Amino acid sequence: MKTLFISREGDSLDLSMRMQQEGSRVATYVKDKTWGPDIYKGIINFSKTWSDKIPGADLVFFDSNCDLSPIKRAVWESKKPAIGICHTRKPITICGKTVQPWDFPLETEVDRKWGHKLLEHFKIGNPMPFWEFTNIVDAVKFIKEKPGAYVLKIEGSADSDLTYVGITEDGEDILKYIDTLPERPDLKGIKKIILEEKKTGIEIACGSYFIRMDITATDVNFEHKLYATGNENDKFKGLGSNTGEQGTLIRMADNHPLFKQTLEKMGDFLKTVDFRGQIDINTIIDKDGIWPLEFTIRTGVPAYMIEMEFERNWSEFLTAMGSGERYEVKSDNSWALGAVLCGNGYPFYEDVGSKKSYLMPIIGVTPENLKHLHFLHVLLKGQDLYTMNAYIGCATGKGKTIEEARDSVYNKLLPAIKIPGCYYRVDIGKRVELQLPELEKLGYGF
Repeated sequence: MKTLFISREGDSLDLSMRMQQEGSRVATYVKDKTWGPDIYKGIINFSKTWSDKIPGADLVFFDSNCDLSPIKRAVWESKKPAIGICHTRKPITICGKTVQPWDFPLETEVDRKWGHKLLEHFKIGNPMPFWEFTNIVDAVKFIKEKPGAYVLKIEGSADSDLTYVGITEDGEDILKYIDTLPERPDLKGIKKIILEEKKTGIEIACGSYFIRMDITATDVNFEHKLYATGNENDKFKGLGSNTGEQGTLIRMADNHPLFKQTLEKMGDFLKTVDFRGQIDINTIIDKDGIWPLEFTIRTGVPAYMIEMEFERNWSEFLTAMGSGERYEVKSDNSWALGAVLCGNGYPFYEDVGSKKSYLMPIIGVTPENLKHLHFLHVLLKGQDLYTMNAYIGCATGKGKTIEEARDSVYNKLLPAIKIPGCYYRVDIGKRVELQLPELEKLGYGF
């Protein structure tokens, strides 16, 4: 089998390597070389182009939505089995908007107002109160007239790390945060500023892989987004509220109430547009029910790395999905956990792509523990792995209980690995253990 991975920044490099180890013939095209030309060199097979690889590919896999639209269109036109697009042969019209089949995942992510309309259309949870603005002045005026805690999001191609979750009840902190936005170099992609009402319940998400005729590999997951153990970023100078996902706890659960009240409601529509890939809906749950926050219609990082703890042949699984064929993944009712491993420069990415960011050795990797170590920004020098000053990867483990999963990562796997300057949160899953009784009480227990 020949698989062509098309990546914006290299998020799927570990998956490419795993499928190559399974015997698949893999070629990977990475559009953005910011991380340097040597990442994964000598580990997987890279291609400098993508167009000449499409005719011979049995499967095309997209790991991102942004900046890949022309390539997605070309793959859609080729009618090749592909993950990350809709395969319907006509434009998709719903909730007052028409999008092309290859751009449906992207539009749900960048057009947040339309994404909220979709959630309401499928009667997924309670409508989340939100307001949108085309300029900073109007957003500031709104907060001053209606003080409160808000979640600020950016619509457009700007980095999602600009998302800010307010911490003061009068909105003082979010006003000060907004005041810094004009100074940020990554604002060129901003179309609108979104303010969501902040909810304070339990954050919980549901994800599933969708195939033409089936829904499979359903999970419930809990992201841990802040950089510091204990969800405290103020200990680290210069860090904002959101520094990307630092770890996740996942439970395979086919019949969980959250799935039935969220993704299952979209099932018939997604089959109609012939979407093949993964969808995740993040929510807040409280005594008033489900408050959906947003869609993620792509294979997430580090989610897919943690999902590898739930054993399956990924070459067979993804090929069946891209081809629209039924493939059953059985749940084993276990918990899988992943802790993100960060280099010295993360999350600021200082010196990324320069030679001085290359020289941190990774010690202790064996064929056995490599099954649970998933690397991203690394390179091979001789027979040795070295990190970059960035997102090193993710350490994963599994157990029948959350504590067993934590033990497999924190007490068994990570003590055997030595990486100079490496940082990771040591509390992934702890919060969820405390929340389980409340989830049970609200009707979303396990």
